[in-house]
Amino acid sequence: KVKVKRPGLEGRDRTGYLALPDRPMDKSDRIAALHYAAMSPIEDLRLGITAHVEPDNQGGRPNWKLKLRLDAKDLQFQEWQGQRVAGLDLLILQRNAQGQTLDSFASTQPIALNPAEYQTVLKDGLILDLNLEIKPNARLVRVVLRETASGALGSLDIPIGQLVADKPVK
Repeated sequence: KVKVKRPGLEGRDRTGYLALPDRPMDKSDRIAALHYAAMSPIEDLRLGITAHVEPDNQGGRPNWKLKLRLDAKDLQFQEWQGQRVAGLDLLILQRNAQGQTLDSFASTQPIALNPAEYQTVLKDGLILDLNLEIKPNARLVRVVLRETASGALGSLDIPIGQLVADKPVK
């Protein structure tokens, strides 16, 4: 019981509390959450992401082979029909020197692993291989990942100026 010592005052409280589950996010909500996270000047570290980048300038255009590695322990895998399943929302932005977005790519990556693959991923990490065409005047690539079950985010900035021709960046 709460007592009020000052005369003329009374304490009030509500008689109950109703907790409702969060409504499931649809695709547009999830993409909006990715874009919101991408606007932060600070990288989000709840999902551990590392990147290995190799220039791939075949055909005269500047391209990257981008290999993202995620710590699988950060993901919430579910058991479904003998497999471990999870999902990742991915957003890749290319920005110019002023921070303006020149290009963006968003997708949902479903993950389904048999027991042997799951054990390998737990040990070595989950690898996503991507090819990325670098836009003229792009100076930064920002990668944002969101685990669909928990909503945990991870982001990573890759400055384009750090790449020296034919030398990978880790």
